[in-house]
Amino acid sequence: SRCAPRVQPQAVGPSPARDFGVQRCEGMGSREDTLGEDLDGLDEETEASMRRFLADPQAPAKLFGFKWEEGFVAPWKPCETMALSEALAALRPRSSDILLDLGCGDGRVLVEAVERFGCRGRGIELDDDLLSHAEKRLALLPEALRRRIELVRGDLFDTSLWGQVGEADGCYGTCSGVPTLIMMYLLSNSLQRLRPLLEPLLLQGAAVCTLKWRLLGWESHESARGSGWYVYRWTDAQPG
Repeated sequence: SRCAPRVQPQAVGPSPARDFGVQRCEGMGSREDTLGEDLDGLDEETEASMRRFLADPQAPAKLFGFKWEEGFVAPWKPCETMALSEALAALRPRSSDILLDLGCGDGRVLVEAVERFGCRGRGIELDDDLLSHAEKRLALLPEALRRRIELVRGDLFDTSLWGQVGEADGCYGTCSGVPTLIMMYLLSNSLQRLRPLLEPLLLQGAAVCTLKWRLLGWESHESARGSGWYVYRWTDAQPG
């Protein structure tokens, strides 16, 4: 899940750094920014780094403090263990399911899902260091489980990587097929950009789970706001 949202500079839509609004999420504390942004979830150092980039995107990269100028949409932060456990239980993965983790970070979401539920998993991540950690995590698994997980280096907005990625470049693993479950731990603005890309999968019966932030405009099928996860299924998704 989201644990590690990343996207290349040529991603569709506006510049990720300039288009960095974060929406308020009910049931969680938040602090309002003078620019009208809800910056809940960002530590002070990252927030300051983002502001420096927003103030002058052409400034030398060393002034930014984080790789906003490279198109990365958020710093990586591990998802909370309890929230992840509850979210996976709500998704109810089956052995026939393929769980897609957009911004998979070090692979912990995929590993827990496959170990607990026996599903297959696919993770998309742009950060090479995080992918290296994920590969090391997978290497500790028994071969039967390891073969059920695929890691892909790439832009999480590139939907060509979501489906039949067994033949895609930069893959680690052999899992292929259309995802039936999608997990994301992304900032609200990135979720909203992904929303129209996710709707076709929901129409096919897939379930979408977000950690911490909601997908605005969709009614949650089931949620535990105190734990910060939201599950969406097509019967409850209301285009807004």
